[in-house]
Amino acid sequence: MMMDKLFDICPADAEADALQIEQTKLLYASLPAAIAINALLALILAGVLSAVIPSGQLFLWLAILGVVLFGRAALLLAWRRNEAGPENCTCWLRRFRIGVIAAGIAWGIGAVLLFPPGDLDHQSYLAFALAGLSAGAISSLAVDRVSMIGFLAPMLLPLIARLGLEGGKLALSMGIMVMLFLVFIAMNASRSRRSLHENFRLRIEAEEQGLKLRQSEARLNQAQQTAHIGNWDLDLVRDHLYWSDEIYRIFEIDPAVFNPSYDAFLHAIHPEDRDAVNQAYLRSLETHEPYEITHRLLMNDGRLKWVIERCDSLFDAEGKPLRSVGTVQDITEQQLAENTLRENEARYRALTYTASDAIITADNAGNIVNWNRGAEIVFGYTEAEVIGQPLTVLIPRRYRERHLVAMNRVLAGGKSNIIGRGAVELEGLCKDGSEFPLEMSLAKWESSDGQFFTGIIRDISERKLAEKEKNELRLNQQALLNAIQESTFLLERDGTMLLVNEVGAQRLNMTPDELVGKNVYDIFPPEVAKSRRARFERIARTGMPETYEDERAGRRFLSTNYPIRDSGGEISRFAVYAADVTKQRQIQAIEELFSAINQRVLSGMILSDVLHFICDEVARLFDLDLIWLGRKESDGAVSVMTHAGPASGYVEGLRRLGVRWDDTPQGRGGTGTAIRSGLVQSISLDSPGFKVWRELAHE
Repeated sequence: MMMDKLFDICPADAEADALQIEQTKLLYASLPAAIAINALLALILAGVLSAVIPSGQLFLWLAILGVVLFGRAALLLAWRRNEAGPENCTCWLRRFRIGVIAAGIAWGIGAVLLFPPGDLDHQSYLAFALAGLSAGAISSLAVDRVSMIGFLAPMLLPLIARLGLEGGKLALSMGIMVMLFLVFIAMNASRSRRSLHENFRLRIEAEEQGLKLRQSEARLNQAQQTAHIGNWDLDLVRDHLYWSDEIYRIFEIDPAVFNPSYDAFLHAIHPEDRDAVNQAYLRSLETHEPYEITHRLLMNDGRLKWVIERCDSLFDAEGKPLRSVGTVQDITEQQLAENTLRENEARYRALTYTASDAIITADNAGNIVNWNRGAEIVFGYTEAEVIGQPLTVLIPRRYRERHLVAMNRVLAGGKSNIIGRGAVELEGLCKDGSEFPLEMSLAKWESSDGQFFTGIIRDISERKLAEKEKNELRLNQQALLNAIQESTFLLERDGTMLLVNEVGAQRLNMTPDELVGKNVYDIFPPEVAKSRRARFERIARTGMPETYEDERAGRRFLSTNYPIRDSGGEISRFAVYAADVTKQRQIQAIEELFSAINQRVLSGMILSDVLHFICDEVARLFDLDLIWLGRKESDGAVSVMTHAGPASGYVEGLRRLGVRWDDTPQGRGGTGTAIRSGLVQSISLDSPGFKVWRELAHE
């Protein structure tokens, strides 16, 4: 229980923590000297008493004391490697107390083992040595009552007891003297401890006050830096100017090379503002009134800063100024922002005033708050007439209810069908009551005054009229193109179709609307597209139109491509005219065929060769798969005389089945029906009378 109390260390608060740390540091600071003194005194004492004390006892005591001193030295080394902080100071103090108590016990054992019975001289020497050691311990252990008592009591009490057991007046008197000495030392140590603790407390309080002062200055400096405000103090008696750190930062001046004074301060101001600042200060000294002024600073690199300076002065009883104090606030960012805002406002006013479009702003109540010159021209109202009026005066009556519903929906947080969607076309109402088409872009924005709506409005009456005329012109052009009974195209230089008539679209199995915008090279087969591209590129190089004839899908076309030049003389488009000349070419071929037949008959060619020639030419001219000539026989059969075309193998089937002209299944086809009726026959493949020949074709 006593040991628990002896080593119970419970600082009550932060001040006690600080005292304990200082106490522990002081104890460990005196430990090296204590170890050395203990060791030296032990050796001297052992040397003096070696003549009267058995060596065994002497070496036993030295061993005990040596172990204790070695342990304390090890504790000292551990302390130096890891000094105490608030979190582990208690542990280090407890270790020190254990060490010092162990040392006291070791010396108490020495008081018993080294005590020479009956030898008053050596007894006095031993008592003198221990008393001196006790006196020396007071200076280092007085800061800790536990350590002091723990060292002195186990050391001196055994000596007092041994003197009492020795008997004799001198021995008893010496014991009483040692006891009184112990009491005196304890009392003196208590006073020393209280004095040291008071010194510790005062020093700690001074340090805390200094820390608080430094922290306060740091917070002030940080606050000034954050707010860009510095303070100054001008001693007019000694002509000395004090600047805070923030003023040096604002003025961008190194404190090490600048000697603050009022003249130096004026020199740091923009040359154009120096006189105004000086006059404001002098006037405040005359009127005894504080002043505030905004002025500029000119930096070394040519940059400008704006600051607000505030000043007040102190005067003596006679009205003589003693000192002036004030602040300087850097408002460069605010000033630049205000300058930018003013420039933007001026630019906005200039832009909106000179814009030909109407620019109108309304508040969240739907009333007009801004009206430019363009709006006056578009709607006919002057600014004075329309400011404060509802937007509905500009909206045709049939749309007003819809406008109010939409505006209320937007103000309630709903979605708008117009805001932020670019230009939309609407109708507007002029002052004279006339309506006109308009194009409007609408934006919503907010400020501290609430929500606002700004619209940019353009009168598109002329554009609508131009679009109408352009559409009518396009329809007329299309009608003229459709009146042409041949293919007509208008192409961009890259092949994109701009116009196409109905005939040209029908020949491509599409409508004009489907073709416009497509590229002609994507419509034709690859080989045809390649030849067309080469032809158009050649026309673009030479600038000369070309006329050519070609065949597509069994049809003959005579085409003419015309280059079209733009205003700069560059070929930008092509006009294409394509006429279907298939029939003309077939008629020409037939006429040439008749002439060739006549020539062969007159030359004496046999009939079978003439007929075979006719079949070959007709199959070629009309691109037929099969043509054959037959003769009506008396038995109802039709004999094949000659044939031509790529499907000539079909003729063998005709001969095998037997073509007839009488009323039999083989005679009910086109051939037999033509012979019996004497009329030209055109037979559909799914005709019942053609069944036999259809099945033959399938084979």
